[in-house]
Amino acid sequence: MKTTSSFVTSPAVLPEGLFQTLVSSPVATGMLGSEPALEQTLGGKHRGGALRAGRSRLPSRTVAGAEEPDENKEGKCGQSRGEKVFVGVDVSKKILDVYFRPLGERLRVENSPAGHAQLAERCKALNVEVIVFESTGGYERDATHTLLDAGFKVAVSNAAQVRYFGKALGVLAKTDKIDAEVIAHFAETMKPRLLVKKDAEEQVAADLLVRRRQLVEMRTMEKTRLHQARPDVRPGLLEHIGWLNKEIKRVENDIDDFLRGHFQEEEELLSSVPGFGAVSKRTLLLALPELGQLNRREVAALVGLAPFNVDSGEQRGQRHIRGGRGEVRSVLFMAALAAVRKKETYFGDLYRRMKSNGKPAKVALVAVTRKLLVMANAVLRTKTPWVQPA
Repeated sequence: MKTTSSFVTSPAVLPEGLFQTLVSSPVATGMLGSEPALEQTLGGKHRGGALRAGRSRLPSRTVAGAEEPDENKEGKCGQSRGEKVFVGVDVSKKILDVYFRPLGERLRVENSPAGHAQLAERCKALNVEVIVFESTGGYERDATHTLLDAGFKVAVSNAAQVRYFGKALGVLAKTDKIDAEVIAHFAETMKPRLLVKKDAEEQVAADLLVRRRQLVEMRTMEKTRLHQARPDVRPGLLEHIGWLNKEIKRVENDIDDFLRGHFQEEEELLSSVPGFGAVSKRTLLLALPELGQLNRREVAALVGLAPFNVDSGEQRGQRHIRGGRGEVRSVLFMAALAAVRKKETYFGDLYRRMKSNGKPAKVALVAVTRKLLVMANAVLRTKTPWVQPA
């Protein structure tokens, strides 16, 4: 072995053809490692000449399961046309940092219509599998709409999940470029749920639903301040509360007009479920478009009403609900309160039966909330009104 190593590391004494053969052989590669190691070991006139000439014969690194690159099918950045590309986008107010995996290419564009168009144009030149954004409270919305309109698969992932994923990979540093790369890796590994494209009117109605919730929260805060306000401050608070009441009513009328024109059948079906009022129906139809398309376990987990195990060894911990869509869960919880107050109903009997069996009131109420969601999902899936069990 010593003689062979000495022989390989003396390129000046070798004929050119023999040297290229040795460089590209599995023996030399196994002894000296990757191409950078070969370049460091070999040197001199052959570093820039013979090594580059034999580069295509060195073992190439490809994504697991991907085909070997074909020199006649390469696009930009040497990407094979059959190779899937996963795009991670880190979002800030003004900038989008983009990473293309496994190409290793980076792109930095403005978070503006021009920047969104530039990103879409670059993605069109690649075989993009999915584009994943990190949720940033709405700054990603315009970009996702542009890419959905361009025909791409788009997902928005929870920032905490992406961060935990990065930590699991051992990535402790955090910059915009690093985050974009981690998001792209997350997209390839975790296959996040894709966004469902909404038409313009449906998106407006969903935005109005969010606006209504914001107005209600502001009214609640103003009413709280009113109790402790000095006499000279109270008129302003009362005037603002009056304006909020009118604005909430206007927004609700706009939402109801949209539902009557687009979801009249679904709204009538949900009206058959006890406890569902106007607010519940608006929220389920606009904030939970997957309702009626999933099974009972999937829809419960999506809303955050599925109890998760807390077990380890012989220990059996108490089950807890967590995560999911909080705005939908809050509305369903209030609907459950209304449903259990009605005597001689399925949901009221379920609540009282669980309490008589020793379950805490909150546990029983969460169970009724989950049952309400499951029933609403079944009603929309089967297109059959809910009927009180005999």
